[in-house]
Amino acid sequence: MSADEKLQGYMELAEELRSFVKDTKDKILLQVQGQQLSWRNRVLIGFGLKMSDTFECLVEDVQKNRPEAFHHLKTLVECFIYLHWVVQKTDDTRAKLVIAEGIRQKITFLQNVGNFAN
Repeated sequence: MSADEKLQGYMELAEELRSFVKDTKDKILLQVQGQQLSWRNRVLIGFGLKMSDTFECLVEDVQKNRPEAFHHLKTLVECFIYLHWVVQKTDDTRAKLVIAEGIRQKITFLQNVGNFAN
């Protein structure tokens, strides 16, 4: 099997997965709409959405043969790791730590934006 044939097979699988994920995502978002969610559930849903969007970008970049595809793989792995770390506990502690770390990184970024202008 040639590399092009393998890629075509992977792209067909990716299209099936995209369809399944879209249907599942739509159902879940309808179910949780208007509900008061725990921090844990918000973070888990957020990671799921991030992974879904990242997979969409990955497939698009592969179709266009862009090197950015590798960045999307890294993002998927990071989300997977954090998601599984949060899901190990049933309380909100780990979810809040993930949110706090995200805020800390955003603050650091914004503080350094001024340094780029100098």
